[in-house]
Amino acid sequence: MGLEKFSAQVRQSVDFEPPTFVELPPQVKGFNGNKYRFSFSGFERYDEKIGEERIKWQELSRITFEFDPAAKTLYRKSESYKDIFKSKEIEPVVFISGIDEASFTYYAFEEGKLKPKGDDEEWKDEDGVPAAIEINIKFKEEVKSATIFIPVA
Repeated sequence: MGLEKFSAQVRQSVDFEPPTFVELPPQVKGFNGNKYRFSFSGFERYDEKIGEERIKWQELSRITFEFDPAAKTLYRKSESYKDIFKSKEIEPVVFISGIDEASFTYYAFEEGKLKPKGDDEEWKDEDGVPAAIEINIKFKEEVKSATIFIPVA
């Protein structure tokens, strides 16, 4: 259904700290998200056939998941940092469609306990890396949930 793939990608996220002499576009910085949108840095795998050879590589990328209630779809967008610096527009792709809602909850350790941020609170890059992210996907009468702990937190 996509929760396993989502979980694997979030767990492989990185806490990217660029050199201080480089001015970054705002979409590159840290982890950020709200109830319906979440972005983070991670390595995207590419596999392309060039001539007779198959080439595989990874690039540091900005990965975004966003729920569109009108389309009832959770989209995924992956922008390599190279494309971001070139201001190249990347179209999101359908990750899961036909759902009523997809929402995210962010968790942080406070006084040694895992606590959620409020439903309407955004997670900003200055907050650092969330300790965990919960995704809830609702379709018809069923809700699927997964809580993903982030190793770099």
